[in-house]
Amino acid sequence: MSDLPTIISVIILSSLLSLDNSLVVAAIADKLPRHQEQKAVVFGLSAGILFRLMALFIVGFIVKYPIIKIIGGLYLLYLAYQHFAVEGEEETHHAREALGAAIVAITMADIAFSVDNIVATVAMSPKLMVVLIGTVVGGIAMIFTTKLILKLLKRYHLLEACAYAIVAFVGAVILVEEAPTYFGLGFQIHIPDMLKFAVVIGAAVGTVAYEELQHRKIHNTRHKK
Repeated sequence: MSDLPTIISVIILSSLLSLDNSLVVAAIADKLPRHQEQKAVVFGLSAGILFRLMALFIVGFIVKYPIIKIIGGLYLLYLAYQHFAVEGEEETHHAREALGAAIVAITMADIAFSVDNIVATVAMSPKLMVVLIGTVVGGIAMIFTTKLILKLLKRYHLLEACAYAIVAFVGAVILVEEAPTYFGLGFQIHIPDMLKFAVVIGAAVGTVAYEELQHRKIHNTRHKK
């Protein structure tokens, strides 16, 4: 019971750090037929949770070699590029192939997002079991958060573009913070976690608020007619 406050703290931290992750996972799943969305979220994030658990045992290696984070950052930028520059050119995949591709994309996105999350989580407690429990519960909570965001995407369509803009932002932040160390430039850049969190929340809330205003304007215009 003495570890309960720490476990709760790990769960809360994991959930907060995963908000941007949930946004992009929901955006990926939203491209699928409705009956496949839940499968993609559950299977993709479950695989991501397994990676997080395994990564807890090699967190020292992750911290020591910034190239791992850099690869994750580059992948996130690639995801954003795929959405804004490439998507829409070819959409002739079979449903099963699309589901499999979505699960892989969700898993890879979760892995890329989770590196900083893992390091921050381990810093909360020296007890591995405490961190393991918090990580698992936090991961399960993220599945439900993603399902909620998936519902919001049905009403607020700009939220998808917002999610990928956040992906690009997170990827760029990772590169800005890790590249100087990796290339031995002699200086370090650290962007405060609260600033990152504020950008993510501000972008998401701002997008929802803007679209809600547009919906209401359209509704009021129709009602007047």
